[in-house]
Amino acid sequence: MPDNYFLARNPAKLKAALEAIFESAAEGDAPVGGGGTGSRISTGSFTVSASYKVPSGTNDWTGDVVATKVGALGADGDVLWRASTKMSSSGRNIVMATAPTTVNGSGTLVPVAAAPFEANNIPGADRAAQLGNLGFSSSVPSWFGSHTVADLVNYLKGSAISGFRSRSAILGDIVNSTTEIVSTADNFGYGSWTATPTWKATLGSRYRAYLAAKKAAGGPPTMLYVGANDGMLHGFDASTGASAGSEVLAFIPSSSLQHMAELANPSYSHRYYVDGALASSDVYYGDAWHTVLVGSTGAGGANRAPNAAAVGNGSMFALNVSNPTGFTKDNVLWELSGKTDSDMGFALGKPIIVPVSGADANAAPRFVAIFGNGINSSSGKPVLFVVDIQTGQVLNRLSPSGGGYALRNGLMNVVAVAASNNNRIADTVYGGDMQGNLWKFDLRDPNPANWGFPTVAHRCLPPRVMAWPSRSPADSRSPGQPVVATTLCSGPDSISPATTTPSVRVRRSSRFTVSGTTWLPPWGAG
Repeated sequence: MPDNYFLARNPAKLKAALEAIFESAAEGDAPVGGGGTGSRISTGSFTVSASYKVPSGTNDWTGDVVATKVGALGADGDVLWRASTKMSSSGRNIVMATAPTTVNGSGTLVPVAAAPFEANNIPGADRAAQLGNLGFSSSVPSWFGSHTVADLVNYLKGSAISGFRSRSAILGDIVNSTTEIVSTADNFGYGSWTATPTWKATLGSRYRAYLAAKKAAGGPPTMLYVGANDGMLHGFDASTGASAGSEVLAFIPSSSLQHMAELANPSYSHRYYVDGALASSDVYYGDAWHTVLVGSTGAGGANRAPNAAAVGNGSMFALNVSNPTGFTKDNVLWELSGKTDSDMGFALGKPIIVPVSGADANAAPRFVAIFGNGINSSSGKPVLFVVDIQTGQVLNRLSPSGGGYALRNGLMNVVAVAASNNNRIADTVYGGDMQGNLWKFDLRDPNPANWGFPTVAHRCLPPRVMAWPSRSPADSRSPGQPVVATTLCSGPDSISPATTTPSVRVRRSSRFTVSGTTWLPPWGAG
């Protein structure tokens, strides 16, 4: 029998065989993503790349972020730094969320709970309760023995603990998360806000001052953020100075914290933790400009840990990273988790951070995070979340009516445009769902409650769609109408999920062309 042949006569054995195939394919070194520090190749240019490796026959999953010089002709030069070699288990600034943002029974927003990652801050009245909140909610496994919660926390920080899984590096594997560079030179164009109404002059002048402060001596360092499957989002100094490549901060979402104990298992089988896309932007709230980072756990927690009582949850979170070297628990802005929100699934798409209309035509815009709810939510619906960037309040969640759309569905990648104004205010959003529909959402009304719900849909769309948003009065209250040309499929067995980000182009006629969404072939398709 050939050594790559797997015999399975029942579903459980088939599942185990497929897992063995995938883990074998993952062994070795694998680059997974990266980015450049700028678009211009000059003397000081360098690129960064994230990667993971797992030696054959081991469960030593580790990751790295490497900065490499760019030569005058664009070729790779010398390695400037490796993040993995600069990490230490001591002196790290790690903050965890212990409970997500919620809304209580009276409708009051309950902010996210956060604390430094220390044993005495793990929720729970005793050892059993604390270990339950770290992933041993069903039972404490025998391999854990008499170890304490402090032992586990120290291990997760990077210390070697006898009886726990051996690691060759502290930084965990980086697979699907994207590197996000937050540079002191980032300019999102809000300095162009001038003249009337008054808010434009105020926010515009303050933004120009904020840009100057970022670039001034003593300003924040250029940072690189990336999620890893060690349970944490990491922030590294992305400069070329003495501190370059050093970890400045780390953050553990509550949805990741709830299954991190499994990382110490000597028989650990790979899991995803903070594995989603990241986005950053400058935003205005509290009468000042800030820099924020929004990210997701991606597929983290999608399967049940061996000693957990239930499958985990996905989440989306936001951090104030204006001053990364002074990052504290107070800079955790919010986290929305599927544990407490039935519409929140495993968000695999990239969030976007944009201003939307204020309370009226003369009011300053409010900055929001917009994202699709992802797959496997409890509700099964495709939902567009529009969330206040400072508080985590869900200003509105938009989803189509009709039970057919709530069948194993979810909204994936989204894109926002300023279709009806010249003020850089996002008023239209497009996104694809797992049933193959491309949806249009109208956010023009100053009152989020009036954004309404989708009303018209088609089960599937062609692989390439070109359509123009209607400007008719009848369309103004139909923010979720799918943009369609003709349908491609006729039954649920031929549904093709729309998974990539739609592409939006402005035509000379001021109409918008929506195109480029990828539809995955159904299972069994050629």
